[in-house]
Amino acid sequence: MKWIVKAAVQQILAAMPARVADPIYHGLQQYVRGIHVDIKGQRRFIEEVALLLEDIRGKTLSGLRIVELGSGWFPVLPLLLVREFGVASVQTFDVNQHYSSARIATAAREIMETVMHLREDPVLKQTALTGHLPDSIHYYPRTRIQHILELRSGLAELALSRSALEYIAPEDIRDIHSRSVQWLTPDALWIHLVATTSDERARQDRKLHQLDFLRYSEKEWSRISGNRYAYKNRLRLPQYRSLFQSAGWHVERERASISESTMATLNRVSLHPDFGRFSPEELIADSIRFALVRANA
Repeated sequence: MKWIVKAAVQQILAAMPARVADPIYHGLQQYVRGIHVDIKGQRRFIEEVALLLEDIRGKTLSGLRIVELGSGWFPVLPLLLVREFGVASVQTFDVNQHYSSARIATAAREIMETVMHLREDPVLKQTALTGHLPDSIHYYPRTRIQHILELRSGLAELALSRSALEYIAPEDIRDIHSRSVQWLTPDALWIHLVATTSDERARQDRKLHQLDFLRYSEKEWSRISGNRYAYKNRLRLPQYRSLFQSAGWHVERERASISESTMATLNRVSLHPDFGRFSPEELIADSIRFALVRANA
């Protein structure tokens, strides 16, 4: 089964130093499935963020200092934020190192090709030419954001993540949010998109289904998905809420997708007792959006 081969490779790479293993892993990812530069999806996410910010705080993105949790493969989100939406600065943190000069240049070129009114943007042109991020974007690879005590540009007014929380351990999610009050303004928001809550092994193996990983105990799942290249948590919607609340944050807005086909798949799963307390809707909720405010604000 393809997922078993992939898991074995990931285990081997995870045992190697990150500076050696990361380039190998990136090359394999590019070879096996390619790495998509998702301009349209990132722009839609920013537009959602802008609407939530306006609705909750009556603010626009223009001039804000923003923190991004999880850089992704390309700096699309920070480049769009500063060049299209007028953000003052973006500081992006990741436990891995994904950016390279080539990826930075590619992101700038793809944005100019996709977004018509940015085709002659001088900063993007310079970024595409040099492969260097503009001064308004600061990248912190191999950095655990929960260890950050202050930001170089002062307190941030907004913190974002897109398709990042599902790859972070529950205890780290709690720690990140509890410690973020040190570098966020009192009225700052956290806005998250948990893009997928499904078993990603099903992409490589048609014998598996989207919820297959819910049949394992935590110990069993750790053996399968317990390294930095394979890890994915199995948090269900209420568990995210509880983590945020325990870290001092209130869920001000929440939205999720419920798929009828996934609901039908649920009937094929022998759920581990750990997941028996959740309703069917809570088990399959996907594409989850959260907007958080401080609980004591």
